Amino acid sequence: MDIDHVYIEYTQEFEKELNIVHGFGSISAFIDDEAEEPTDIGSIMYNFYNMFSFKRANDALISADALSDDEAYIMSTLLYSDFEFEDGGAIITLDRIVLEEQYQSAKLERMILEEFLEYCSYMMVDYVAVIASKPLNERKKSDKIVEFPQQKMYEACDFITVGGSEKHNPVMIRNLL
Repeated sequence: MDIDHVYIEYTQEFEKELNIVHGFGSISAFIDDEAEEPTDIGSIMYNFYNMFSFKRANDALISADALSDDEAYIMSTLLYSDFEFEDGGAIITLDRIVLEEQYQSAKLERMILEEFLEYCSYMMVDYVAVIASKPLNERKKSDKIVEFPQQKMYEACDFITVGGSEKHNPVMIRNLL
């Protein structure tokens, strides 16, 4: 199976109480040359923060905390790191890319990430942040060795590490300005 291009159909939902936009993308591709319609191969989930719409940066952290521990971890790492943000701006936190088991590959995931970054750039997003950990379907509670294989893929796409530690998931950011 050699996929040359992926298609992502985006939908977004504004959550007024938290002052953020939840985003979802349905990922599809033409799996074989004979197909007339693309095949659904996965999804992508993210959250959009318009930092100009928060009175204080900590208000964004409160909204992130209401979503999940991972989201709060990303936002607190960004806000309290040495990384220099432009005042305000638009931040997307990439929650996850999920691929159907038969389509999982590092090459395909990178292709999806690059397509998503193009979309973010077009939408005039300033920063994209992510936790560079193993995909959910690869995590095992019995793992004794801490590994962050996704970190190399994000570094190859010009993300830099702004937080985390040897034993805690690295938070990475890409400046799209």
